[in-house]
Amino acid sequence: MRLAKTSFGVFVMITAGIVSAQTFPALPVERAHLFATCAGRFEALVAHYVSTGHPDLTETRAMQQQFADLTQTVVPDLAPTGVSSLEVAEWQHRGQQEIAALILQIRMGVTIEHASTANTDFTEKLQYCAALVLPQDEE
Repeated sequence: MRLAKTSFGVFVMITAGIVSAQTFPALPVERAHLFATCAGRFEALVAHYVSTGHPDLTETRAMQQQFADLTQTVVPDLAPTGVSSLEVAEWQHRGQQEIAALILQIRMGVTIEHASTANTDFTEKLQYCAALVLPQDEE
């Protein structure tokens, strides 16, 4: 099974119309966790796109940078909570690892069903993150 048969740009356009508008969590810790996780997820996709020469590398790298910037914006708000920058880095690393593992499962899935399930999880996780920062269509 091939990963991302359509380009990421098409994926993003489709996603923007399908996924309902996401709201940002109220607490700084929750926002930092969400942004760091999404930064890590897109970091893994950037690494994959670099290794495969994917044409949507630039767009994906911009998305990853946007989440990294959002993460850094909320880090100062974490001081009163006792959450360290190490914990934030761990959240980002976990996001990266979950997408890297899904990419591996998609590419090397033992069965078509296993690869298909991994592809669905991969798509849902990236759609959720993309919906946080992409403009939503007004209905």
